[in-house]
Amino acid sequence: MVLRKIALSVAVMAALTSLSVQAQTTKTEKKHETLKERIDTLVDKAKADVKHAEKATAVTVKKDAQKVKAGVKHAEEKTAATVKKDAQKVKAGVKHAEAVGKKDLHAGEAKVVKAYDNVKQKVRNTYRKDKAKVKAWEKARKERRLCKKQCKANQK
Repeated sequence: MVLRKIALSVAVMAALTSLSVQAQTTKTEKKHETLKERIDTLVDKAKADVKHAEKATAVTVKKDAQKVKAGVKHAEEKTAATVKKDAQKVKAGVKHAEAVGKKDLHAGEAKVVKAYDNVKQKVRNTYRKDKAKVKAWEKARKERRLCKKQCKANQK
């Protein structure tokens, strides 16, 4: 509505200026449109421009909607692909962790067995050393007894 008023006022001003210019020129008269015809022509042009603008706006809105729809679809596909990749990474990480855990478990078992064997050997060695010491003490004791008996026998 505002656009129509502006167009009409522009048309009226154009018509008035053309009339005043015509009045200032010489008497060579050319047939001009009347003021009403000129206003109607300008109104028709304004209507056509408005219709064209409306169509262009509708087409632009439609194109923009299609772009947005395509963008959303692309984002959904990209997100789905990212989620899939992340899931694969997690699965691979779990498998790796399991393999490392098994490896560490076997290494730990081997360490425990080795440590047990070392302790067992130390105990055996200590037992043998102590057994040898005990035998040496018993032998020394027996020798002392014999020595005492011999000394007593020699003294008598």
